[in-house]
Amino acid sequence: MTTTVQVRLHWLLDGSSNHLPNDQRFSLPARFDHQDEKDWLNDGWSLVIKVTEASDAQAYQTGEANFLLPDAPHMWLSEGKKFTLMEGSRSVAIGEVEKVTSP
Repeated sequence: MTTTVQVRLHWLLDGSSNHLPNDQRFSLPARFDHQDEKDWLNDGWSLVIKVTEASDAQAYQTGEANFLLPDAPHMWLSEGKKFTLMEGSRSVAIGEVEKVTSP
């Protein structure tokens, strides 16, 4: 069964580059806080995120998230868990699970 959660994202910006999504739904690999550099490369999972509002002036945005694959470790999506969205080796957003909305 797929777990869906409410997340709060903080987009990381550098210079004039802006990594805020243009679409309402996107998927990126996520490195969870309990994973080290090597562990996340060997046991990485992608999150599908549907943003529910535009980002604010401080680059925060809320949305709904779930794992891309059904056999993912859904227990990682519990309240207070933190993760980093990645594009290759580059961190693009820091996220936190605010609430579990479906089991």
